[in-house]
Amino acid sequence: MSTNTTGIFKIHKRAGERKTCRLIRKADEIPQFLLDSGTVRVNDDGSITMIAVEGPATRKIPFFLAWEKTDKLEGGYGSWPKDNGWDTLDVTADGRCFDKAADDAAMPRYTACKLVLPLPHYFSDKQAVSIRNMVCFVQTSWGEVRTSRIPETGCEAVLVEYEDGGVNILTLSEPSAADYFVVGEDGEDAGKLVDLIRQEG
Repeated sequence: MSTNTTGIFKIHKRAGERKTCRLIRKADEIPQFLLDSGTVRVNDDGSITMIAVEGPATRKIPFFLAWEKTDKLEGGYGSWPKDNGWDTLDVTADGRCFDKAADDAAMPRYTACKLVLPLPHYFSDKQAVSIRNMVCFVQTSWGEVRTSRIPETGCEAVLVEYEDGGVNILTLSEPSAADYFVVGEDGEDAGKLVDLIRQEG
């Protein structure tokens, strides 16, 4: 199977339950361990702020809350809003989330590239993406700025363009990156994103 991640490529997740995602319809539905760790906080105006490795995000209820373990934040977890959840997820009465796609082939494909220099023009030409002092800044379509330092060698993150044309940063060391597969030139899965990038050095 032929593929590489040296330029522009497509990635996707596989269908199934999102075990670290919940629809939050009231503040007391936020998992207590996320509040205790400081990765999620309820603000005085009722909005909810989430902290991820790439930066913070604030949403009003209801919203889809996603999280993962990380050693890069003091509380041991990172969290963020899954803004496309309304379009991509089915929800049970208790807030558990399942992909609407019946199978892997129906899961959305996203355009991606390694966060290394030089960036492919597809991403470097985007107004939302800028590089200053070896740090990539991304102005997301939902309003927050995400950042990631670009290492002198190797690759630690990828840029991802979602269905709405917005761009975000996916840090490869975080558990959520392990959920993504790279689409090969034949349209079939070539392997896990993280594994392929590690193999290529």
